[in-house]
Amino acid sequence: MPRRSNKAIPSYSPLYPRMARGMARIGAEREQIAEAFGVSVETFQEWVKEHRELAEAIAEGEMDARAAVEKALFKRATGYSQLEEKAVICKGEVIVVTFMKHYPPDVAAAKLWLANHESDLWQEKPDPEHGVTTELADVMKRIRGQEPRAKSQEPRAKSQEPRAKSQEPRAKSQEPRATR
Repeated sequence: MPRRSNKAIPSYSPLYPRMARGMARIGAEREQIAEAFGVSVETFQEWVKEHRELAEAIAEGEMDARAAVEKALFKRATGYSQLEEKAVICKGEVIVVTFMKHYPPDVAAAKLWLANHESDLWQEKPDPEHGVTTELADVMKRIRGQEPRAKSQEPRAKSQEPRAKSQEPRAKSQEPRATR
């Protein structure tokens, strides 16, 4: 007979939705929320199914987190200015100086934002006619002899006589050569 733990599973609390929303808002995964509540992931998932307010709170927290990231990405893409503080030494004393720092637009952030918001215009799509992957696949097929060369690429003329291998022994200082 399996031994039961004296530790009781915590019961659901009406405070959990608010706590879960706050945790989801800062990026906590469901496993982390379950751990914070002192329950297994399975128990937590059951609570999410049984308590609509908990499921909605988690969804709202996740949506808030995505919105915060999207806002930060947009700011980075378009450039922004913000007040910053810096400690400096002036005449032997440490003083805190407040100044406006400008962050210029970031092209990579702009491309990412546009690719996700205007994907039909800005999504980088591979060009099947000139794609690196396609060209590489064609080259590999030619190397393996699975595809004939293009007409403009005539096979090289082969020498009528096979090359004779050198009959001279190698000097001891030379490294052995790799053969195919």
